[in-house]
Amino acid sequence: MDEHQITAKLAELRAKRDAGKAADNPDGVVVELSKLKSLQYAKLRKEKAKLLGITVAALDAEVKQHRSKDDERDFLPHWNVKPWPEEIDGDALLDELRNHFRRYVVLPEEADVALALWVLHTWVFECFDITPYLAITSPTPRCGKTVLMTMLYWLCWRAKKTDSMSKAVIYRSVDADRPTLVLDEVNWICSLDDERAGIVNGGFERNGFVETCEGEGAAIKPKRWSTYCPKALGMIGRLTPTLMDRSIAITMRRKTAGEIVERLRRRDNDEHAELRQKCRRWAEDNADALRTAPEMVASGLDDRAVDCWEPLLVIAKQAGGEWLGRALYAAKVLSSEHDQPSINVELLADIKAAFALRAKDELTTKALIAELCADQERPWATWNKGKPISDRQVAKLLKSFAIISDTVHPPGESHAKGYKLARFEDAFARYLRSPSEPQHMSSPLEGGYASVRTCKFR
Repeated sequence: MDEHQITAKLAELRAKRDAGKAADNPDGVVVELSKLKSLQYAKLRKEKAKLLGITVAALDAEVKQHRSKDDERDFLPHWNVKPWPEEIDGDALLDELRNHFRRYVVLPEEADVALALWVLHTWVFECFDITPYLAITSPTPRCGKTVLMTMLYWLCWRAKKTDSMSKAVIYRSVDADRPTLVLDEVNWICSLDDERAGIVNGGFERNGFVETCEGEGAAIKPKRWSTYCPKALGMIGRLTPTLMDRSIAITMRRKTAGEIVERLRRRDNDEHAELRQKCRRWAEDNADALRTAPEMVASGLDDRAVDCWEPLLVIAKQAGGEWLGRALYAAKVLSSEHDQPSINVELLADIKAAFALRAKDELTTKALIAELCADQERPWATWNKGKPISDRQVAKLLKSFAIISDTVHPPGESHAKGYKLARFEDAFARYLRSPSEPQHMSSPLEGGYASVRTCKFR
């Protein structure tokens, strides 16, 4: 026999062996299936029903009976979702979600597109290696943040809405339930001393884990807990740069007199329940296609933005219609709006402008600081407790780029400590984007949403 025949024969023998085991212990098969997560079970139910020689409906009934009664009591009522009985069109479902958000909340540009995709992604996040967080912030109270998070609580996969969670509750809950955490007023997450912040930071990728010791005495053993699950984080102010880097950011704002939305009651309702059923059906029908989707490359987005948006772009492509174009444009708008440079990058940009203005290859530190402080709207004029930034403070900010001062000899000036343009060239190229750099993104007014040619799958 050749290699292909041998492989086929082995597969046939395995199938007979599995069928024999199932026939000898059908209850054992059902018990094992009852322990699986919903999406895992959905993937195997047809195969196992055939193995046991029963209908899929009969297997569903048996598995339901064997589910742990304690676990069922622990589930929140809106976690128990039956799939919608008919096949769901992804394009229409995303439109429903998008309109549902706009009905109750005044949103910034393109946020409705991001929210619809993010909600659907929570139902299939296990298909991806990264789950982008949703950072919902506002400059002041009464901007609609809490209403939006309430909607996420009713629409997302196994959503838990809580104002505070201990370190142990976070990793035990995530590992056991694979929920969507909807965490409001998370000021604690900005504290470097709070261990919960580290857990949340690491849980945006599949390789996020917490390791603890379990047991007593000689029986103590290390145990790994997964922290991977979708998280919506809400607070007044701004999250840490690390979390913002892992998030799709939506900044809420107060509505004006002309912006009218319906009032949302905080309880569950039939519309929420119907959308959950449709999300689950679409997730079960499309999980395999999403799991095996090729890698995505999008022009006009940096690497981190691609990481955050890739699951949503893959979902948009699978949903069809104009959703991939909408998703690409939303990614560009929301990423650029919240792509605020760190203070040392701001200094780098202003130093580049100072060299260009002076048209010299060398500047003394005194001349450089004079240029930096000439614009009173920039931070450097009052950086040093209301006084101009000092030479040591400039050196400290530039240290992260491995840029140091030299003895310089500007034409017509005495030699002094300062900076040479050549020292900055590598940092300029790496951290400052040229204004003329093409973005490869069209606006909705330029022949529809962004062309799908800006997104490639390989």
